[in-house]
Amino acid sequence: MKGTEIFVGGLARTTTESKIHEVFSSCGEIVEIRLIKDQIGNAKGFCFVRFATKYAADKALKEKSGYVLDGKKIGIRPSVEQDTLFLGNLNKGWGAEEFESIVRQVFPDVVSVDLAILGDVQLGQKQRNRGFAFVKFSSHAAAARALRVGSQSDFLIGGNLHPSVQWAEEESEVDPNELAQIRVAFVRNIPPGADEDYLKKLFQPFGNVEKVALSRKGSSTIGFVYFDKRSDLDNAIKGLNEKTVQGPMGGPSSKIQVEVARPTDKNRKRGREDQKMSSNIESHSKLLKDDPNVEMVGGPKSKSQPEMDYLDPYEAAVIALPVLVKERLVRILRLGIATRYDVS
Repeated sequence: MKGTEIFVGGLARTTTESKIHEVFSSCGEIVEIRLIKDQIGNAKGFCFVRFATKYAADKALKEKSGYVLDGKKIGIRPSVEQDTLFLGNLNKGWGAEEFESIVRQVFPDVVSVDLAILGDVQLGQKQRNRGFAFVKFSSHAAAARALRVGSQSDFLIGGNLHPSVQWAEEESEVDPNELAQIRVAFVRNIPPGADEDYLKKLFQPFGNVEKVALSRKGSSTIGFVYFDKRSDLDNAIKGLNEKTVQGPMGGPSSKIQVEVARPTDKNRKRGREDQKMSSNIESHSKLLKDDPNVEMVGGPKSKSQPEMDYLDPYEAAVIALPVLVKERLVRILRLGIATRYDVS
């Protein structure tokens, strides 16, 4: 049941599950306590407590925040009931089907596996992944159990590989009304050698295409397709998302991904010299900026809808990464903590 779990932080490293149970059992029936530990078994100083009812969780939030346990004042807040894990440090030679089979062998209750695949491959080369994936489970509890198993120092997948296993960061919320007005498709896994004309012909059967823009960096290509109507965008997503399309001039086929291009927060403005940008960077491309003077490579300006904004072609390539990872990487690059040459 949603709302029945709380996060408890600020615990002493010596605090045990039995002590936590003793403190919180007065609030109501406890279903589970998950005391989070590192790979060598040391407590990290926080835990999750799941109650049988939302009433009990609410009572704990009101009565136990600031409670002193083992000499330390603890903090409590509602738990974000995540159901998705991030797996990193993966073998880049694994294909999507092979990796999914490996994951399902070690974790129960898996709903879906999203392995980040490089968008373009050269003729005759095997498609490779980016070394990370997202695994969605049937519930928060199932994901938490998998996290406990995956955090053990002796946990291996594929016979000899110890992956990095963490909670996946949740994507920032987008105003549904704003999202419903967008008429731009965000396209990934575009076939090698594709250009704007190829993409325009591919999407034209679904409605009037006003403009197409591509961005390339290394082996990755992403595209944005501007439609005249939102209904045309919806039809294109229904007709092309996760569909295998033939590459240009009879080239290699690719299973493309098509989705609604998400907007940036219009209250957050930034410039090229702005080093104090917000830490909460949103969405696929930091796109749909309301400045009508911003132009995109690949087509003339259109004042009928907001423009895409690329600060750097490398950032555009980063945007091709899954949503849950790219925000951190773009933030690192823009703050100058690392350069593009530090990121492989």
